[in-house]
Amino acid sequence: MQAMRIGQAIDEARGKRTQEELASKIGISQPILSDLIRGKRLPSLEQMEAIEAACDRPPGFILTIAGYLSVPEGVAAMIAVDPDLDDVGRRTVLKVYGSMVELAGESRDGDQASA
Repeated sequence: MQAMRIGQAIDEARGKRTQEELASKIGISQPILSDLIRGKRLPSLEQMEAIEAACDRPPGFILTIAGYLSVPEGVAAMIAVDPDLDDVGRRTVLKVYGSMVELAGESRDGDQASA
């Protein structure tokens, strides 16, 4: 596993949070977080999980962004791992998407019945 790719993914997950804010939130020092981001160290699975949770990222986000996990197929799966959505946004978009799919299905059923 390349520490630099993992570090870049951690930095992307961090978003606009400062290193100090994130380090404090996950219970490590800022210099250790800096080492993780710069690829000087590899994080433990527990640290990756803590970073993802603290940054409102879905489980597996870091490994997916770093290229170690494949991106799921399908719109709902893509919404589930979208780094720009928090949990509330993710649930909202999935609910709206589900409603639109349902309406499209009803529309198709109506079109077929009248044909």
